[in-house]
Amino acid sequence: MPKQSPNNRGLLRRDEQVPSSQRHNENDRMNTMSSISIPAEFTLHRKNIYNRSSTVGWITSHARPYWWIVIMIIIGAIGNAALAAYVPVLTGNAFNAMIKHPPDTSVLLPLALTIGASCLTLFMIIIYQK
Repeated sequence: MPKQSPNNRGLLRRDEQVPSSQRHNENDRMNTMSSISIPAEFTLHRKNIYNRSSTVGWITSHARPYWWIVIMIIIGAIGNAALAAYVPVLTGNAFNAMIKHPPDTSVLLPLALTIGASCLTLFMIIIYQK
């Protein structure tokens, strides 16, 4: 039998070992604890039933109550990609206007304002998503 610590509480010191016959397997302890049903004072009624048959089913069953957030994320991603692709197109239009003979400078100010508005909108989308 292991020696008791000086405080007489039956606790083992760190350097003392428990005999293998007295050790409990960690899995046995967890199985015993999970099989005990303790009456709860309060219980929550779950309004959603979640699909646990597959990973995709589990994710969709959790996302279904928040369908509007999923739609907002998709619209934001499409808008982000469209605005990110629009700036190089406008920049190419500005270069094409400048390499014409004679250069057409009348389109530069509208293109610059459109690029600025596009970059500002893209910045606002990125900030809003965070």
